[in-house]
Amino acid sequence: MTKQIEHHSFKAGDRVKVLNANMRGETIVEGVATVRKVLAYLDHTYMVEFDTEPKQTYERFVGPGQEA
Repeated sequence: MTKQIEHHSFKAGDRVKVLNANMRGETIVEGVATVRKVLAYLDHTYMVEFDTEPKQTYERFVGPGQEA
């Protein structure tokens, strides 16, 4: 049985800014996306759809305070 995590700041339909780290460890903005699904089993992790890639979803960590 998978334990449900309650650490989510966003819900489906929210617009967020997705940050990522490059090979040098620098934080970069990966893009603006729409949350499509909350992944209940991982803290602050969502399936998102980037504005630049409609109909493609990706699993991403989105920290609190990353509203677009």
